[in-house]
Amino acid sequence: IEHVERARRALLAKPGPCKNYGRHVRTVEALQQAVAERRLVDVAYRAYGRTKVDRHPYRPYLMTWSDGTLYVMGHSDLRRSLRTFALDRVQSVRLREERFELPAGFDGDALLGESFGIWRDDGAGRVHEVRIDFAREAAQRVRERQWHPTQRLRRLPGGGVRLEMRVAGLEDVMRWVL
Repeated sequence: IEHVERARRALLAKPGPCKNYGRHVRTVEALQQAVAERRLVDVAYRAYGRTKVDRHPYRPYLMTWSDGTLYVMGHSDLRRSLRTFALDRVQSVRLREERFELPAGFDGDALLGESFGIWRDDGAGRVHEVRIDFAREAAQRVRERQWHPTQRLRRLPGGGVRLEMRVAGLEDVMRWVL
């Protein structure tokens, strides 16, 4: 027991900023159950920057954690397309008895594999070639991390670095750069 306690104190994990899901426990549980059992749900959702709440008949395919936020990805019958919802913006969830099948060939890893974070462009298969030049002062930090599986780094004159990658969506890249 003493050895385990010493080991626990020897490694401290300090995650970055993240949302508090304490008041969303029922929402998380309902969506986890719906994903596991492939059950349709009725979701009331308030999109970012909007005051109106939309009601979606929704087929939740998977849940994912990205950059301090928990998301659910699935098909919205209201929008007739794949939609990603931030769980803290879900106003209510009602499980339905109806079940659904995942679309043939659906692969969450492949879907998110090309994205920089969680967001993809709506155009299926659209990939952007991104090149970002970083000054010498930021170059070491950029070189020390794997930012994306497709990344390539090139040295620039003066000690800077160019990060090149192919991503399926620019929103998360822009937010990261800013």
